Order: sequence, then C-alpha cells, then structure tokens
Amino acid sequence: RLARVSTGPVGALCFVPPQGKLYVASLDADSVIVVDCATNQVTSAIHTAGIVPVMQYNAQNDRLYCGGDQISIIDCVADSAVGTIPVAALSFGYDSASNKLYVGGSGPLAVIDCTTDSVVSTLPEVGSAIALCLNPTAAKVYAATIDTLFAIQTDGDSVVARLPFDSLGPLLACDAQRNRIYCAGSDRDWGILSSIDCTADTVLETTITYYPLTFLACNSARDMLYVFLRRAYDEVFMYDATNGQMLTSVRVDGIPPGGGWCPALDRLYCFPLVNYQNLGYSCCLFSAIDGTGDSIAGIVPLTVKAEHIVLDTVHNRLYFTYGSSACGCVGVVDCAQNTVTSYEYGGASPYAVCYNPNNNRLYWRSGGSAITVYDCATNTSIKKITASGDVRMMRLNLGLNKLYVLSWNHRSIVDVVDCDGDSVIQVIGTPYDLFQELLLVPEDNTLWCLGVRAVAVVDCLGDSMIYSAADTLGTIDDACACPEDRRLYTAGVTAKLWSINMDKPGERDTLHYWIPGGGGMRFVSIPSAHKAYWAVNNGGVSTHLFSIDTRTNTLVDSCWVNRTIAGMCLDHTGNFVYCAVPYDTLVIVIDPQVDSVVATVGLPPIMVAEKNPLVASRASNRIYLEQIDGYIYGNEIPVIRDSMLIGVEEPAPASPSRSACPTVVRRATPIRVLAASELWDATGRRVAALSVGLNDISHLASGVYFLRGPGTEDRGSSTAVRKVVIAE
Repeated sequence: RLARVSTGPVGALCFVPPQGKLYVASLDADSVIVVDCATNQVTSAIHTAGIVPVMQYNAQNDRLYCGGDQISIIDCVADSAVGTIPVAALSFGYDSASNKLYVGGSGPLAVIDCTTDSVVSTLPEVGSAIALCLNPTAAKVYAATIDTLFAIQTDGDSVVARLPFDSLGPLLACDAQRNRIYCAGSDRDWGILSSIDCTADTVLETTITYYPLTFLACNSARDMLYVFLRRAYDEVFMYDATNGQMLTSVRVDGIPPGGGWCPALDRLYCFPLVNYQNLGYSCCLFSAIDGTGDSIAGIVPLTVKAEHIVLDTVHNRLYFTYGSSACGCVGVVDCAQNTVTSYEYGGASPYAVCYNPNNNRLYWRSGGSAITVYDCATNTSIKKITASGDVRMMRLNLGLNKLYVLSWNHRSIVDVVDCDGDSVIQVIGTPYDLFQELLLVPEDNTLWCLGVRAVAVVDCLGDSMIYSAADTLGTIDDACACPEDRRLYTAGVTAKLWSINMDKPGERDTLHYWIPGGGGMRFVSIPSAHKAYWAVNNGGVSTHLFSIDTRTNTLVDSCWVNRTIAGMCLDHTGNFVYCAVPYDTLVIVIDPQVDSVVATVGLPPIMVAEKNPLVASRASNRIYLEQIDGYIYGNEIPVIRDSMLIGVEEPAPASPSRSACPTVVRRATPIRVLAASELWDATGRRVAALSVGLNDISHLASGVYFLRGPGTEDRGSSTAVRKVVIAE
C-alpha cells in the first residue's frame, strides 16, 4: 500500500497512461473523479450523464468514454466533459484499427465512429450484449448475450457467425496470438469454459468447471487461462488454454470476486472480498500472482515431512529432519534441482539441527543427550557428542566456531562444543528451570538465556556467565535482539512486552501489556529501518502487528493482519518481511517502510510449523518452509521466490553522447542484436535469451523490457542496460 485516496464508493476504474491519471467512476453520484497518480491526490470531479458502470479510453483522440444511460465523453487533457452520445452502454469493445467503439446495452448493439463521436450503425439482431471482446487477429468483435455468442466482422460491421449456448455469462477473453476467444457459460450449478476458433467460428474445446466463473483472463505467452470460480473459496485456477485442462491453483487471501490481468508485467492482480479464515470479515489484502512462476519457485517432494530444516548456502543444499521418539531420519535436498538426494538415519526425535559451514558438518539431536556429527562432504555420521542432559536447543557461533547446546538435567545446562574437535570444552551450569529461548547475538558474542523465572547471559569469548538473575518475565514465546540500538525484546502469551537494555540486562521497560485470546508472540528485527515487529496472535484467528522504533524504544504503529503469524524473516535485501501462516497455505509480505501488507503468496496444501518455520537463503534469494507434524498430506517443501524488488535499475549512460531514449520495436518484427544478450521485464525477471542477429519476440507481451548482457543478474552490475519498448 503506497497511499489511500479518498474517493467514496467506486463503481469502475480506468488508468490513462499518457496523462498519468486514474479515472474513478463514483458508485453513488453522477460523476467521474480524476486522480493524479504522481501525487495520489484527487484533482477534479467531472459531471456525467448518470452513474457510470463502464469506461473505455481511446488513445487516438485522448478521450474517455463513460457508459450509463447515455455515453459521456471526457477530454483527458482538460479533464472536462465535451459531449454525450444518446446510447445506453453497459459494455464496451474498442477497435483501434478502425477507431470504432462497439457498445452493448439493453438495446441493439451500436457502433460509434470515434472520429465524429456519432453512431454509424446498429445491429438489431445483437440485443442486450452483456460482454464484448475484440480479436485483432481475426478483425472481429465478439458479443455475448444470455444464450448466443455473435461474431461481427469489423469491416462492414456485419454478423458473420452465431454460436448458440444454453447460458452465457459476461466474461470473454481473447488469445490473439492463437486466434481464439474464450467464453464462460453455466448449466445450473456447473460452470462451462469454451474455446472458440475465430477462423471458422467453431467451438474447439469445452471444459466443465466446479462452479460458475466470475473472472476470466488469458495469458497467451504461456498458454494459460486464469479463472475465478464462484464459491471456490480462496483459489485462483490455472487452465491450459490449448485444451481446457486444469493445471494448478494458487491460494489467495479470501474469495476473489474479480481482478485484472497485466500482460506487460506478466502478473495477475485479484482483490479478495470475503475471508472465511477471519470469520466472514471483509478482507483488504491484495494478491499479486506472478505469471512466470505462479509465485512458487519450486516444490521439493518428500516421502516424510520436513519438521526442521537448515540451509547450506555454501553448497546450495537443504537438510531436514523428521522423526518420532523411536526413530527419525535426516534428508538432504539439492536446492538447484529441488530434489532429495539421500536419507540418513537420524536416531530418536532429531528435532534440534544445525549446519556449520566452517567445517561442512551437520549437528542434530539423536535421542536424549546424544548429538550426531555428520560430515556433509562424505555423507557419513562421524561422531557422537554426549551433552550434560536432554538436548533442547542449539545455537552456532560462526565467528568462534562453537556450538552452544541447551540441555535439561533437573536444571538448565549450556554445553560449549568446539567444532574444530567436536568435543565439549566447557559446561555452564545454572540453578534455573529450563530456559524457553536461547538467543545468540554474534555482534556482541553473547548468548542470552531467557526463561519464565530467570535471565542469564553468557560471554562467548570466555564461555562464562556474565549475568544471571532470577526474574519474572512471564511466558516467553519469542525474542529478538537489536544490537545496533542496544535493545532486546521478548514477550509471551498473557505477558508484557519487555525491552531489555543489552548493556545492563537488569534494566528493562514494559512497552505494552497484552492479553490475547490465545496464540503466541513472534518477533523480527529490521536493522536498516531501526525497527522491530511484534506479532500478537489473537486467539489463532488474526494478528496485531506492532512496529517498535528501536531508537526511541517506543511502539509507533500497528496494522491488522487477517491471519495468525507463525514466524517472520527478512528477504535477501533486508527491506521486506515474509510472514508464515500456520494451518493455512499462505505467506504474507510486509513492507516496513509503510507498515502494511504489500503481497500474499499462495502455497500448495501443506501445513507449516507453528513457530518460526521460515528459512531464508540470501545466497539464492529463496525461502523454504518447515511443516507441522500430525497431518497425513502435504509431504512437500515449498520454495518461495524472494522477488519483492520492483523494477530494474537503469545505470547512467556510458557517455553524454549515448541516447537515453528507448528502442521501440513491434511484436511482429524480429529484434536484431549485435551481441549475445538477455531480455528482462520490468519486474526484474529474465524472459528471453537473445542470440546475435534476428530474434523472434512475437511470443512476448507488449510493454517495457531491458536489454542487457548475459550473466548480469546482480542489480548492482555496471553492465550497460538498454530500454526496449515492445508495441503491438
């Protein structure tokens, strides 16, 4: 969310690129509001002949046609009404080649010459058209009525074909590349998706959907149809446009009644209306579905669940553990191929696991007080380490190459393992109950042990206790350290939000007192913004997300998230926060700059772990999710593409003589390059590899692209980048 524009109830929207304006049709007034998109401010309101249900922009005369009981014409330069056409309009179809506007309403189909803004013909046989769609390849306009699909030749404006249907809805989509039209019908409670060959005007394929369709869009570059279904809960379905077969679905937040398809960005936007997870409350999360990968970068299929996962970014591997009190296993995943390469015996309950890139070894709890040392180079278990008690948590200090193991033997004990020799070199005993959180702060080389009745701090340089005191922090669900501002934050259910002075652990402040209906607390620190987020889960239904200013040590803002948050992590840039949701198939993305949800990512049907299930790799810009035990389906590891960066940086021209103007090419014209290069889209995705000479770009959508040399995926590269605009 960048801004909120106060407009009142909205009936329709139309964006006009040349003017950089958004035209907003009011739902309860005879007017269209004009918004300057540079400032997000309302600049004027234009009176219309009535309530406007539909709008069509004409780039040739820079005018906006507004439907209703009459058509109101707006000059987009002066933002003034310049005339009306006495034709009722509920649907529009515009042909830029002939500059004609086709108008469907309660009467016969009307054809308007936009040069003179006058009606030049009517088609009485096409009455009450509920949807119109132009196919420029066939030079035909298709009009849907309640039981017939009409094909109208634009040259002569005559009906050339009629296709009968039992029932049609107001949904048409065009695949100009393959000369097809898609329409939606229904048969009682079933939906019908039909593919029309526009050369012969015959039905090619008919697909039965679960429910009637409410939205339809075509991605011709990928042979994909995006479909929303009535009563389909929170899924967007993808169909193969060539044969009508359903391929997959993507979860969104709430039932999506409508959306918009943007070919230039290869992205589908949908606005959920009802959120059943939030007991029927209206939902304001906005979902963006990446057309290139449908939001998910990959899936790792498993034969068991991945309850605990760690990353090996050096060798691009992922290790996961699964097991019971009797037997467990450890799996190895090749992250380049998203496949499991091997399974190893893990012992009993291998729920604490840690990877050390210094010696390329994996450590995990293998029953009681035993720790298995696994050599990742040879894929063999090489040693067992005996801890002082039942192992509960492990933390690795990479700088000192030490592993700190919290165990329980009638009291809390911290064993210090030297990873050079894989042996215990120090045992730090405490008189306290089991600590609930073990927080390593590498910037200070300190280990914080946080419990219900005590706080202890270990100096990792000398492996000695430097602070130990009985205290009453209450329950602890999570904690985070902000060493740049010398603060540590912790909280638990029905407990206070504590702010602890890292230089003086005995000094602390209470920032807030919260008694939710259940659930737990989660934290994440955003050092670049001097901020921390505190997620307060309210009864497992929704979450208050509080923003903490770590410089002033105050709560400054909060937002409401219609999901419970199991854990949070930063993306590879440190500028976005990814939030995992337990018992659901959704990841929420938050922009800390505006303290607001900016995207949601749908997941396959797995159940993520209840606490801190996200594991982020800054090396590969991927995020992996752990699962929760107790479910019989979903043995998979979802791999999320960490891609919240918007746009591609354009470096300055190499010399003052170099032109900064973009190159404009037509989709039907091959693009010529002098050296091997790559074409990237406006969101920073590589869409085509170009060889020397002529290259076919007809499969790409119109829009802005960037031509750059190969192997320059790093956005900080100084390699020259040239803007290319692909036009129809």
